[in-house]
Amino acid sequence: MEGQDQNKKIEKSDVGKARKRQFNEENWKKTKAKLARNQPKGQPRMPSCGHTKSASYKCDQLSRRDIEHFHRIIYAKPDKIYQDSMMLKYCSVSAPKRSRVEKVGSSRKGMAVTYSVKKATHAPGVPSSVPVCQKSFLGILGVSKTKLQNLCKKHYIKGEAIEESRGGDTRSKAYKKNRIQSVNS
Repeated sequence: MEGQDQNKKIEKSDVGKARKRQFNEENWKKTKAKLARNQPKGQPRMPSCGHTKSASYKCDQLSRRDIEHFHRIIYAKPDKIYQDSMMLKYCSVSAPKRSRVEKVGSSRKGMAVTYSVKKATHAPGVPSSVPVCQKSFLGILGVSKTKLQNLCKKHYIKGEAIEESRGGDTRSKAYKKNRIQSVNS
């Protein structure tokens, strides 16, 4: 009997037939939670700001199609970095044009932000993006005012692309910091 077992031919199993199950990162709770965190919280809202026939804001010129198209552009990928960069693409941050008299105990406004929404159709001679107010921009995207202001502030101060500060390899960063200190001393 032992001699017969040794003479058997060993065949390689198919890719899907292995005993050990391959890990599938898409089914992990952590990955599902990350994707859910970066999904839109709801449908985009039509602007209700009341800017009709305004010289600076064209909120009333946006159609439902334009709003849904812009919302789809921003949330095309469930990636926070991509979404933040797309939001910044349609926000322009600059220094305030005029300074006001400072009151004791108040802080200065360090930046002025203008928002625009990309239109769904681009006709020749018609601008592809329309300037809107902050309330309309926030309603279309469904993000909080604080998140958008902090995003614009970080971009304005650093002047470069946004990096993700959550997670990652914290041990090597700490080691690198200590190593630089020991070399310098």
